[in-house]
Order: sequence, then C-alpha cells, then structure tokens
Amino acid sequence: MAAERRRHQRVAYPIEGSWHGASGGSACRIGDLSLGGCFIYARAVATTGERAEISMRVGDEYLRFPGLVVHIDPAMGFAVEFRELTPEQRNQIQQILDALARS
Repeated sequence: MAAERRRHQRVAYPIEGSWHGASGGSACRIGDLSLGGCFIYARAVATTGERAEISMRVGDEYLRFPGLVVHIDPAMGFAVEFRELTPEQRNQIQQILDALARS
C-alpha cells in the first residue's frame, strides 16, 4: 500500500468549474478538494509542470485559484497543487471545505 502524501485533508465532492493553462482549457468537474490542491476531471489534459488557473462555481459566482499541474491521469484528468494563494483565496477554499463537510 502506498503511503499517503497529502498534507491537507481533502473532500471528495464534485464542483462545477473550469481550468485554463498554456496548453488550453475547458469546463471541468473539480473533485478531491483540499487547501493544497484538487483533482480536475476533464477530457482536455494539461501538461505536468504547467501553471493553471482553476475556477470553481460557488453559488452564483466563480472563484479563481492559481496552481501547478503535478500529476496527469490520461484516462481521467489531472491533479493541481495550489500555488501562491492569497490569504483571501485560502479563506475561500476553507469556507468551501467547511460547507461541504457540513452537507
């Protein structure tokens, strides 16, 4: 069994969103969300090491978070590690996680 590498607790809940990076972008489903990153379920796949902006629909607004593609699963999508989050963005992610944990 592989050792768990994640530093942050994650919530497996699908969130509507999109991603955009140097290799393209598309609408997607965001899952396995944590303060450290998320998994992007998408047909269009980014490149490992690529910077990407992740947009999540929360209520009537879209929140944007910068990240770096750290793992590719060609059959499903890719993992993004959040990078250079502002304190406000970190707080927004924590609020999303708290709301999902209550549902």
